[in-house]
Amino acid sequence: MKIVLIPGDGIGPEQMNATKKVLYAIKDILSLKFELEEVEAGDQALAKYGKALPDHTLAK
Repeated sequence: MKIVLIPGDGIGPEQMNATKKVLYAIKDILSLKFELEEVEAGDQALAKYGKALPDHTLAK
């Protein structure tokens, strides 16, 4: 299973780091198998691609 994470802007990246710690702890405790993938969105994506939520992000 793949879980796609969208950190976004503002405090989003900070919250995402905490979320990843929780997800990895759950993964270990329950012996789950998944991978996490961060994708681009928000102001950085807007500056880079002209869209806050680029098509390649939505495709994930």
